[in-house]
Amino acid sequence: MKKTLLFLFSLILFSNFYSNSFSQSFGIGYRVGSASIKPLDFIIDRYNNTRTAILTKNMDKITSLSGPVYSVGFNIGLTGFDIEIPNLKSNTVTAETSSQIRELYMKLSGFEINFAYGKPAFENKEFMGFIGGFLSVDKVDPTIYTRVYNKNSTAPDFTQVNVGGPVNIGVGPYVSAHLFFPSFIIFGEVKPFYKFSLVGADFYDANIVLNPNTWFNDDVEATKGSLNYFGVNAKIGITVALF
Repeated sequence: MKKTLLFLFSLILFSNFYSNSFSQSFGIGYRVGSASIKPLDFIIDRYNNTRTAILTKNMDKITSLSGPVYSVGFNIGLTGFDIEIPNLKSNTVTAETSSQIRELYMKLSGFEINFAYGKPAFENKEFMGFIGGFLSVDKVDPTIYTRVYNKNSTAPDFTQVNVGGPVNIGVGPYVSAHLFFPSFIIFGEVKPFYKFSLVGADFYDANIVLNPNTWFNDDVEATKGSLNYFGVNAKIGITVALF
């Protein structure tokens, strides 16, 4: 993963420094999303259903993903290309018995390649706004964090479970505003999006950890599937023309 990211960043920087028509951009933003994770839903349902005799609180589903997003890219006229690095975290869900608590959350990291095209919606000498759309391809790596502990004791560290990551396609519109200075541009953008899986995630190992006494009875295919989510990405950044 690190070698892939290094190659992609190097490719962008190399291309820009040897071209007279590109502008370089760097950005930081925040993403809020709502997730539908079918294989993890199956595992949580199995967790609840096989413990009906002891649970005083069932474990809820993971439904949200949010966190910072970093980007580097370039623009050619009205067309933009960038690589975004998301670092997202889900809501924490819990299950309880009369004496114990089980906690669970998920992190999502990886990289996304975005292609965008926009047209000016309004402009003056120092300010310009754009409206357009984008297409993205991403390879993300989910990680499950879980722990179980007695209610009257100190919570231990989380156990980390790596998950086979999906490949997603994302689409959506975007709106951006650009403030011009003599040698650079400050920009802000908002992108609503929907992402759906081309290649599904594999939560097989997570099922083993959460359901150690029943996982071998489960259909392996039920722990594989889509990791779809939709939300909004808001970002600010700087663009520098290269000559």
